[in-house]
Amino acid sequence: MYKLLFIKLLVLAGLFTICVTGESQNVSMRISFLQNDEAINQTTNFLMLNGCSDRVVHSFCRVLNWYNASDTDLNTKRLSSSQNGFFPFQTIEALTEKLDCPLIYAHHQPELNCFDVVSLLAGDATTTKLSPDETSGPFFPAAVTTNADVVLRVVATPRDAFEKACPRWWIDASKTIYEGSLQDKRICLFAAFDSFYFLPSATTRENLRDRLFKVLQLSWQHDGITFPTNMDIVLFHSVDLDNCNSLVTHAGVLFPRKGGYVYIEKLGSTGPYVRLDIAEKKDLFSWYKTAVKPTTDVGNPLFVTFNDTEIYDLDQ
Repeated sequence: MYKLLFIKLLVLAGLFTICVTGESQNVSMRISFLQNDEAINQTTNFLMLNGCSDRVVHSFCRVLNWYNASDTDLNTKRLSSSQNGFFPFQTIEALTEKLDCPLIYAHHQPELNCFDVVSLLAGDATTTKLSPDETSGPFFPAAVTTNADVVLRVVATPRDAFEKACPRWWIDASKTIYEGSLQDKRICLFAAFDSFYFLPSATTRENLRDRLFKVLQLSWQHDGITFPTNMDIVLFHSVDLDNCNSLVTHAGVLFPRKGGYVYIEKLGSTGPYVRLDIAEKKDLFSWYKTAVKPTTDVGNPLFVTFNDTEIYDLDQ
């Protein structure tokens, strides 16, 4: 009798897990643009079960609602039939062949960008010794000119870096989402990640991977960054080897799930929010190079880091 009762309890526990998360533990490759209530509910439940606080999840829902309140030209008609707001696919290549253009160029009124969403979802789980107004630089933010050129700036504080990287209207429009400590963490993580990094002049294509990773780790150590343990902060790096510098061009967060991963990102300031359920980390390599890659990356060696523990060369 006790054995039967134990088995029933196990079954009930499994059903409860499926009801709470809204998804089974079977691994499937699928994508959602988080425009559907069911997909949003599944994702917010997943985030809470994987260590994100109520405050973070509530704020994430607010930014999704903000984005979804305006029209976009994102075309999903060529994708497979939607299942509760998710589009299944077999391979990244098969998925990206059905996209009209890199998603980062989707038309929508400008809002938050990839670094905003990383600071929101990973901010509570990431620590730093930086303070917004403390002179702890130099910092090297990437500022975008009115001609859409990316230029290097040199500043003294995290707030200076944040304000160089983000237009004033952008900062003002998001004040109600990032309040108090959330805004302070956002400013500091922008300064640490949305940045140029400088390589030794002796760097070659052969030793680039190791040299770049060492430079990144030293910079993050200087900023007192302790990465989260419940997720990976994923940073994509475009290297200008002739000028011995690297720029972080995109960012997202990656959560483990049974037999695979859940990746969440925002594509630039106008592109959509994306949830990508994948089998392996290397699926992100093809995703970035075909669906995301900005024009600033053309011809440059590309790398991706997972927290401060892994780096991969996207060209190998």
